[in-house]
Amino acid sequence: MKSNNNALEVLDVTKDSAQELPEDVLRQLSKDLTFLLPSTGDIVERSALLRVRGFLGALLRTAGSSNLSLTHGAAALNALCGFLDQCQTSSVGHINALGFSAETWTEAFDVYLNSSEKNKAKPVRRLLLTLTNLLLKHPVEDTKLLLTKDATSIAVRAICKQHDLASIKPAIQTLECFVSRGLIRATDIFLSYNPNDSAAQIKGQDGITILSEQVKSSGFVQAQSSESVENFTLSVLEWVRYPDCAPAVGRFLPIFFASLAADWSRAAKSLNEGQPLWISPVKLALERHPDLLEVVENHLLPGLLRLSLADREAFSNTLPFNDITQARSGMHSVADIQLCLLTARISLDLGLDKGLDENSARKGQAVLLDSESLGISLLSHASSSVRVSALSLLISSSISTKPFTGRCLDRLRSCMRYFHVEVNVKTRNEFIALMTKMLARIRGAIVSLLRSRQHQETPSIRQAPNEASTAAENDRLEQNSREESLEQHLEFRRWYMIFLVQELRPTANYQSHITALKILHTLLQGDIAMQASHLKSKMVYFTALNDFPPRGLLLRLIFDLISNPFDDVRQCATSILDIFFSLNSGLPSPDSYVEHIESQDLHRKRLCLLNNGEVHQVLLKAELRSQRTGRADHADGVGRLYDFLYGSSRALANPKAWYHSNITVVEHLVSSLEKETKMAKDDLMLAVSNAPLHGHLIALRYIISRFDFFDSLGLSTQARMQTWKDFNERLIDNCWGVWEAVKDVLCFEAPEGHEINEEGDDLDIGTKDTLSFCWRALKESSSLLHVMITNSGYSPSSSNEGLQYRNYKSCSMLAFEQLAELRHRGAFSTVSHTFAACCILNSSALTRRSAGIPAIITGILTASLGSDLFEDIVLDLQAIADAPIEHDEGFENLRLPQVHAMNCLKDIFTDARLGPSTEKYLADTLEIAVFCLESDVYDPVDSRVVKVRLTKCRWASRNCGLMLFKALLSRLNGGTDTSSTRASSSHRRFSRLPYEKYPNLAELVLKLLRNTDPSLKDTQEQKMDESKILSMIQAQRVFPALEVIERFGLPPQHRAAINRIALYHMEGPVWSLREKAAKALSLVTDERDLISEATRLLTDDWPSQNALHGRLMCLRFLLARNVAPLFGETLSMYEELLPAFTRFFDAMVISNSCPFTAAAYLDIMGDIAKALLGSRSHSVGAFICKHHDHLISMWSAQSGRSASDPAMTLQTSALARYSLVSSYIGRSSQLQEELGKYAAQVNLSMSDLHSITALDSDWTQMFWPQLCIPLRKWLSRDPKLSALDRMESFDWDSPQLSKNPQHVNDALSVRGKYVGAAYAESPEDPIVQSHLAVWKCVINLAIPEHSELSTRSAAVFSLRGFFDASRRHEEGAMPDPQLLGAYLALYDTLVDDDEDVRDQGALVVSSLFSGPTPFETSNSSLSLSPPVAQQMLLVFLVERYRTSTDLWVEAIRRLTGGRAPMSGAPAAIQHGDEYKTNTEVAPLQLRPVVEMSMEACTMQNVVFVEEKHNLYIDTVKEAEDWADLLSQLDVTARDATLISALEVWTLEGLAYFLEIFENSIDGSLTSTSIPEVFTLFKRVILAAKILIHYAPIVSGNGKAKESTCIALLEKVLDLGRSRMLHDLLLYRIEGILEELPQPINSE
Repeated sequence: MKSNNNALEVLDVTKDSAQELPEDVLRQLSKDLTFLLPSTGDIVERSALLRVRGFLGALLRTAGSSNLSLTHGAAALNALCGFLDQCQTSSVGHINALGFSAETWTEAFDVYLNSSEKNKAKPVRRLLLTLTNLLLKHPVEDTKLLLTKDATSIAVRAICKQHDLASIKPAIQTLECFVSRGLIRATDIFLSYNPNDSAAQIKGQDGITILSEQVKSSGFVQAQSSESVENFTLSVLEWVRYPDCAPAVGRFLPIFFASLAADWSRAAKSLNEGQPLWISPVKLALERHPDLLEVVENHLLPGLLRLSLADREAFSNTLPFNDITQARSGMHSVADIQLCLLTARISLDLGLDKGLDENSARKGQAVLLDSESLGISLLSHASSSVRVSALSLLISSSISTKPFTGRCLDRLRSCMRYFHVEVNVKTRNEFIALMTKMLARIRGAIVSLLRSRQHQETPSIRQAPNEASTAAENDRLEQNSREESLEQHLEFRRWYMIFLVQELRPTANYQSHITALKILHTLLQGDIAMQASHLKSKMVYFTALNDFPPRGLLLRLIFDLISNPFDDVRQCATSILDIFFSLNSGLPSPDSYVEHIESQDLHRKRLCLLNNGEVHQVLLKAELRSQRTGRADHADGVGRLYDFLYGSSRALANPKAWYHSNITVVEHLVSSLEKETKMAKDDLMLAVSNAPLHGHLIALRYIISRFDFFDSLGLSTQARMQTWKDFNERLIDNCWGVWEAVKDVLCFEAPEGHEINEEGDDLDIGTKDTLSFCWRALKESSSLLHVMITNSGYSPSSSNEGLQYRNYKSCSMLAFEQLAELRHRGAFSTVSHTFAACCILNSSALTRRSAGIPAIITGILTASLGSDLFEDIVLDLQAIADAPIEHDEGFENLRLPQVHAMNCLKDIFTDARLGPSTEKYLADTLEIAVFCLESDVYDPVDSRVVKVRLTKCRWASRNCGLMLFKALLSRLNGGTDTSSTRASSSHRRFSRLPYEKYPNLAELVLKLLRNTDPSLKDTQEQKMDESKILSMIQAQRVFPALEVIERFGLPPQHRAAINRIALYHMEGPVWSLREKAAKALSLVTDERDLISEATRLLTDDWPSQNALHGRLMCLRFLLARNVAPLFGETLSMYEELLPAFTRFFDAMVISNSCPFTAAAYLDIMGDIAKALLGSRSHSVGAFICKHHDHLISMWSAQSGRSASDPAMTLQTSALARYSLVSSYIGRSSQLQEELGKYAAQVNLSMSDLHSITALDSDWTQMFWPQLCIPLRKWLSRDPKLSALDRMESFDWDSPQLSKNPQHVNDALSVRGKYVGAAYAESPEDPIVQSHLAVWKCVINLAIPEHSELSTRSAAVFSLRGFFDASRRHEEGAMPDPQLLGAYLALYDTLVDDDEDVRDQGALVVSSLFSGPTPFETSNSSLSLSPPVAQQMLLVFLVERYRTSTDLWVEAIRRLTGGRAPMSGAPAAIQHGDEYKTNTEVAPLQLRPVVEMSMEACTMQNVVFVEEKHNLYIDTVKEAEDWADLLSQLDVTARDATLISALEVWTLEGLAYFLEIFENSIDGSLTSTSIPEVFTLFKRVILAAKILIHYAPIVSGNGKAKESTCIALLEKVLDLGRSRMLHDLLLYRIEGILEELPQPINSE
C-alpha cells in the first residue's frame, strides 16, 4: 500500500499542474501503474477517476513537449504506453473506456506523429504498436473504423504533401503497421489517396473493411486505379531520398503491394502492360534521383524482389542485361546499368537468381542473370560507379572460400591497372575495400583447394571394379579442375604482388601510390595474421604461395615514399615499414621465404632482416635533403625515419652507435634540437638557411606519442626516471627557445607583409621562407608540448614522479603567452589545442580577430564543464557583449570589448565539446546577437545616440553580431549553414522545434524584419540616402531573419505579420532583398497551393515594377522546388499553369516597358518549358507554338536597340534561353537564324544547351555550332551551302575573333565540326586537305599540358566535332594517313591532367569504336573509361597504321622524351595573336642522354616547389606503352636515319650509366629516386629493347649492334647489383635479357 499511496500523492500534485512531469516521477510511475489504477475490487470514486484523468492529461502533455531530453522523452512515452496498456486490460469499465476513448486515442496519435524528431526510435515505435493494439481490440466497431480512417487519411495526406503538420516518417510507419497488422488493406490506402475514384462510392455496412471486399468482388481493375496506385507509389518514393525515411519506405512498399496482390486479381498487374505496378514508379524515381541507387539497394529492392517469381522476372525483363553482355552498354544510361548490377547483386545475395534462371530456361530464353558475364562486361565502363559495382558483383560471395573462375581472374588482371589510377576518392576507397574482400577470398580459396589436395591424397574406401573406375575418372577430372583452379589463384596472387610493387615506382601518380600502398598493407596484414594462426595448413599455404614481397625490391620504394609530398602516402609507407619490422622481430618468417629470397639473383641474396645501420644510412640522406630544401614533407620523412629507428632499437646502456639504442636516439635528437634552437635564437636567417629544426621536432613528437614511451626507455627504474626527467626539462626549455626565436616574426601585426631582415638577401631567403620556417617551428613545438601533456605513456604512472606542477605551469604559461601575442591565425589555432589540454589537466593584450582570446576561453570552459565557473564565464561574456558601446571624446580610442566577447561566444557555441552545456544559454545569446545587429554608439553624458552609421566601431559590432547570429543558426539547424531553393533535406519541409524550444526566436525574427528605423523616419538624410541605408544597415537585419524563415518556416504565432513584412521586402527597391525575400516566401508556400499561389503572383495588380520583379522571382523559386522529370500530380499542376503563362505573356513581355521584369518572365517560361520537356509532357509543344510568332517579332525588334545597355542585354539573354528551348521543341530553323544574328548580345551558358541536348543526341549534332556563342555572328547557316562552302565562308583569322581569348577557343571548338563535315564530303579536295592540315596543327598546339585548361577543353571539343562529322558509320574508325595527327592528339587528351578533358576524350574514342569496330563486324555501343580508351586507341593505331613511318617516328619521340616538333604557337592560340602555321615538320632530333641526365638531376632546393603541369601522367608507363607499340609495327615503317640516331643515343646512354656507377653507389633517396632520372633510365633501357628487336634488319652489322647492346645491358645489370641500382630498373633489364632467344650449344 505504500507504493499505492506514493502514486496517489503524485497524482494529487500533478493533476492541476501545467508543468511537465519530472523524469524520475515518470520512471517511478511506470513501475507503480498497477497501484495507480483502480482494481476490480476497489470502489471507484469520482475523485479517483478525476485524478486518473488528470494524470493521463499530464502524461500526454509531457510526452508531447518539445523541451525534453532524450531520456526524459523516452520515460514519458514509455509511461504513456504503459498507462494505455493498463487501461485496455482493466476490468473497471470507466478505466477501460478511458483507454479506448476516441479523444484519448486521437491525442496520443498526435503525440506519436510529432515525437519522431525529438525522441528515440524505440519508445516511439512502442507507442505506435500500443495505438494499433487499441484499435484491434476496440469494443466499438464504428469508433474503430472512424479512428482508422482518420489516421489513414492523415498519413496519406502527409505523404502526398497535403498535411504539413504531420511528419512523414511516422506517417509511413503508421500505414506499414496498419497494413501488416490487418487493420486496413492496400485498396483502402489508394482509395483514401483518390477519394473521387468511382469505387470509393461503394458503401457497405462494415465500412472500410467491407469496402475492400466489394472492390475485390466487383472486379475493380481499371486503368485509372492502376494510375492511382502508381501515383501514390511515386509520392511515397519521393521520401526515400531522406535517410530517416528510407527504411520506413522500404518496409512499407513490399507490404503494400503484397496486400494489393491479395486484393486484386492477376497479382496486382495492370491490364495494359501486364507488369507489377511497382516497377514503373521505382524506375521513374531512379530516373529523377539517380543518386538513390544505394538507398534502393539497401532498403527497397530486396523486399520488392521477394514478392514473387513473376515480379522478379517482369522486373528483369525491363532491364538491358543482354545489351550489356553483348558490348552495347553505351546505348543505355548509367542508371539502367546500375539497376542491372543492383538487381543481379540482390538476387545473388538473396538466392533468388536460381528460380529466375530456371524459369527463363523453361521458356527457352537465355539466362537473364549471368552475374559473371554482366560484371566482366562492365569493368571498363566510363562511369566509375558502374566499374566499382561490377567489381563488387564479381567479388561478392556468401562463401568466403569460393574459388574464382579462370575467366574472371584473367579479366581482373587485364583491368586492374585501370582501377589503380582512379581519381575519385570515394570510388578509390570503395575499390580498396573490395580488394580487401577479394584478397581474403583468394586466400580462403587457396587454403581450401590445398586442403582438398591433401584430402585427395589419402586412400579411399574400396569399391566395385566398375564403380571404382567411374569414380576414379570423376575424381581425376575433379582433381584436375581443382589443380588448375589452384594454379590460377596462386599465379594471380604472385602477379598482383609484383604489380603492386611496380605501382610504387617514383613516376607513378598519387592515385597509384596510395592505392597500391593501402592494398599492400592489407595484403601483408593478412599474411601476418595467417602466419600467426595455428592452422596446420599455413606452412603448406606459404610454401605453395611463394610470393613474399621481395625485400630489396620493396624496401627501396618504401624508403623513397616516406618523404613523399602527400601525407597519407607517407603514413601508409611507414605502416608497411612497421610490418617489415614485425616480420623480422616478432614473427619469424618461414624457411620457404628465406630460400625464395636467397634463390633470386634480383635481390642480390640480401638478408631479410632490417638492421639499424641500413636505416641510419637512409636517415643521413633524408636529413641532408631536408636541410637543403627545408620542405615540410622532407622534414616529416626525417621524423618518421627517426621514429622507426627508435622502435627498432633496444634499451642498451653502452651501444656501439647512437642509433642502436632508443635512449641514445632520443639523446641525439634532443642535443641536435638544442643546437638548432640556439642557432635560431642567435641568427634566425642562418637557421632558416642551414639548420631547419622541424624534422627533429616531428621526430620527438612521433617518439613521445608512443603509448609506452617511458617504459621503452628500459634500464633500471632509478636510471630510467633520471633520464626521463632530464629529457623532459630539456624539451620544455627547447619549446621556450623556439618561441623566443620566432616570436618577433609571428607577433608582428601583419606578418605576411613584414620585411624580416635585409641581411638575409645574401642567403637568398625571402619573407615567405622565413615566415614558413617560423610558423612551422611554432606549430611543431606546440604539437610536441600537446603530446607531452596528453600522452599518459610519456611520463611515469605515479603522480608524484610524473609531470609536476611547475612543468604544467611552464607549458601553460608558454601556450597562454603565445595565444595572447600571436598575430598569425594559423599559428594560434594550433596553439589553442595545447592550451586547452593544459586547462583540462589544471582544472582543479587585444589583436585582430580577437586573436587567441576565444581559444583561451574555450580551453578553460572545456576543462570546467558542469561547474559554477562555466556558468560564470558564459554569463559574464553575455553581459559584456550586451553592454552598449561607449563613445569616447576623441573617438579614436574607442574600446570594443563587446566584439571580443561575441567572438568568444561564437567559438563557444560552435564547439562540439560544449554543445550540451551551452543549450540553456542559446536563447539569451540570440537576443544579444540581434541587439548587436541594431547597435548604436551611446554618449554616456547625455545618452544621445551618435548617428555615425559607417564608423569602424559600428561595422565591427554588426559584423561580429552577424557572425554570432549565423553560428547560432547553424547550431539550431544541426550544423548546416546553407539553405536550398528546393525542398529541405529533412523528411519534413520545416522543423517546428526551434520555435517551440526557443519562444523568443519568433519575436526576434519579427523585430529584425521591421521596415525602417523610426528615428530616421522624417529626416532629410533618409530621403537622400535611402538606398544606401537599406543596403548597408537594413539588409544586415533583414537577411538573417529571412534566413531563419528559409530554414524553419514562418512562426505560427506571427505568421500573418511576418508574411506581410516579407511581402513588403519582396516588393521593395533593393534587388538583393527582393531576391532573398522571394526565396524565403517560395519555400514557405505549401505544395498543394502551387497553382493558386502562382496565379496570385501573376495577377496584374502590382503597384510597381519592383513589386512585379519580386513576384516573378518568387514564382521562379517556387517552380524550381521540383526538378525534372516531373511525375503524377506535380506534373499535372505544372501543366495547369501553362494557360496562365500564355494569358499574361502580352502584359508581361510584349507590352512591358521594363526589360528586367520581361527578362524574369521569359526566364520562368524557359524554366517551365525545360522542366516539361524533361518530363516528356505532351502539353509543352502546343504551349511553345503559341509564342513562336511573338518570339520572332521580338528578335526583329532587337535591331533598333543598343547592345551596350545592360538591361537590354539581360532581356536578350533571357529571350535567347527561351528561344533555344522553343527552337528545339518546334524544330524552328527561323528561331535558330534569329539566335545567330545577335550572338554578341546573347549570353547563353553551356548548361543552357546541355540541359536540352542531353535528351536528344541527334539534335546535338545539328545544333553543334550553338556551342560557340560569339561565332553565330559570322557562321553561315544556309542549308543550301555545302560543308566546304560553309567552312570557307568563315574568316577563321578574323581580327575581331583574335581580340578575345575566349573567342579563339570558341572558334577552335567549332572548327573541328566544319573541317570534319568538309572532309566527309570531299576527302581528296586540296582545299579540304589544306584546312585539315592547318586544323591538325592548331590542335597539336592547343593540346600540350602547358596550355590553358580552356584551350585544351576547346581542343577536345573540336576533336569530338571532327570525328562525329567525318566518321562513316559503316566503316567505324577510319585509318586514313591524314588523320594520324588527329588520333595522336586524341590520345593526348586521354592522359591530360584534367579529369573532364580525359572524360571527353574517352567519349570520342567510345563513339569511334561503337558500331562496326576495327576488330569485329558486329555492332557495338561502348562506354569506355579514359585508361581503357587509351589502350584501345593504341591497339587501333597498331592495327591500322602498322606500316606508317610517321607513327614510327612519333613513337620514337615519345619513347625517348623528345620535344614536340613545333613550339611557340600555344601562346598565340591562347592570347589570340596572329600566327602562321608551318605544316612542314622538322626531323626529330634526339637530345643527348648526358644533357637530359644533368637537367633531370638538377634538384630544386626551395621550400615551395613549382608544381608540374600534369600530375596524372606516368612517364614510365607511357614509355612502356610506346615501346610495346614500336615492337609491333612492321619493319617497313622504320626510318633508317632515325634508327641509326637511336642506336647512338641508346649506346651512349648505357655507357654513360656505366660511367656513373663506376664511381658512385646508388640506393634509397639518391638520384634514381628522382622521377625524371628514373624515367630517363627506363627510356634508355626500353630503347635498348627496341634496338635488339630491330637489330637483325638494320644493316649489315646489325648482329654486332645487337651484341653490343646486350653486352652493355649485362654490364649495367652486374654493376647495378653491386652498386645498389634501383631494383625496378634491374628487374626490367632482367626481363629484357630473359626474353632473348637462348643460343643452341652444338657439340
